[in-house]
Amino acid sequence: MEKETKKILLINNAYPTKNYPKRGNYIKAIEDCLLEAGLIVDRLVLNSDYNSKLQKAYAYFNFYLRILVFKKYGQYDYVYIHHFATYFIPLTIHLRRIKRVVINFHGGDIIPTSFMAKAANIMSYKLMLPSYTYIAPSEYFKTKVKETISKLRNSTFIVSPSGGVDTKLFCPQSDYKTSNKKTSVGFASGIDYNKGVEDLIYVLKKYRSNNIEFHIINFGKHQEKYLDQIKSFHNVVMHGTYKKTEMPKFYAKIDVLFFPTKSESLGLVGLEAMSCGVPVIGPDDFALKKFIVPGISGEKYNSSIKHAYTEAMENFLTKKGSYEPTSIIKRSYSKEYVVTQFKSIFS
Repeated sequence: MEKETKKILLINNAYPTKNYPKRGNYIKAIEDCLLEAGLIVDRLVLNSDYNSKLQKAYAYFNFYLRILVFKKYGQYDYVYIHHFATYFIPLTIHLRRIKRVVINFHGGDIIPTSFMAKAANIMSYKLMLPSYTYIAPSEYFKTKVKETISKLRNSTFIVSPSGGVDTKLFCPQSDYKTSNKKTSVGFASGIDYNKGVEDLIYVLKKYRSNNIEFHIINFGKHQEKYLDQIKSFHNVVMHGTYKKTEMPKFYAKIDVLFFPTKSESLGLVGLEAMSCGVPVIGPDDFALKKFIVPGISGEKYNSSIKHAYTEAMENFLTKKGSYEPTSIIKRSYSKEYVVTQFKSIFS
């Protein structure tokens, strides 16, 4: 007798659009993995095609309304929920009708960035049952979740890296590799205080040499505050935003990725760079502490020591050309790895 194909309802408050391909691109990656695992997937997602606060408010109102009036939750074998705290209120009355609830934690649902987000998180935790299945993007974040929500300590947890890295897309791109003799340092996290933009500026001041060039992608919520200062350095090359499928072209232009993040539940930017053969310099903390292996996939530093990343940079400059970061990706962070996981989780 043929095994019945499981049906999944995927819920999230973002999904990439033509105009805004970076919004929720991790959800598209997760959806692709679910489909490759042989599952039937329907989406209930926010329309992310907004460009003003008013349009965003309307998009969220419409999203909440759709969650509230949706009547088919019980028809799915699993309802796979991301960022639960953002829309738990309209979802509350439907939870008892769902056969199996899977909640995927990311970043802000445990480490909020505002008072309102923190209040929403605390209220949403009350609705999370120990019988649900939970997914965390890294071992580090799984520990953070269990510390924060003590009633989930004995729940079923799976560590799965947010759709994983598509190693067919994110691979060394010799066609785009530059013949530049300078050492090229990349920064792709966004011009944002929480992504370490002030650390980037310190590194720019320290390495003004004509032998080092910085490639920086021009996006992020603190652009207005820092952009002019960044552009004032003579050895900076600014890049427009890239679609996800074009990011390997950016990684081909750099020798190392500088990733001085202040908090990271996974660190997908670093993983994608490594998959393209680019080592990463980042803190010996958060999820990064597991995948940055000194001398192999990059260099890490003690973030509690001021400007310790400069020593890591010096280590990289000494060992440049000797790193082999791709093996770590294939073992634990690839898309193929996630597809195998999903076949098991949603069987």
